[in-house]
Amino acid sequence: MATKGWQRCFEHPIPLPRVRQLVTLLDAATYIMKLPKAEQRHTEWQTALEAPIMAAEGRGPLIHACTSAAYGLFEVEPVFEAFPIGGLWLAFPPALLDCA
Repeated sequence: MATKGWQRCFEHPIPLPRVRQLVTLLDAATYIMKLPKAEQRHTEWQTALEAPIMAAEGRGPLIHACTSAAYGLFEVEPVFEAFPIGGLWLAFPPALLDCA
């Protein structure tokens, strides 16, 4: 399993229609780039494309790429829940627990 670059795998693949799924950062970026241009201009997809680029370049965590792709695909509003981790309270969307 690749630990750097575009071949980095999501811990849990993101399901797509027609029994397909997004497994790597490259899969996510390719899927987004194949969307109609008008759809690519939506804020959700702009974020969903930026996050895999940052993760592939080592400038951002893989989990951001996973959650932003899921938000773009399923058009859900992020709802955050707070969890204590190592003495800190961190906010995570419930969908994140399925991605990580």
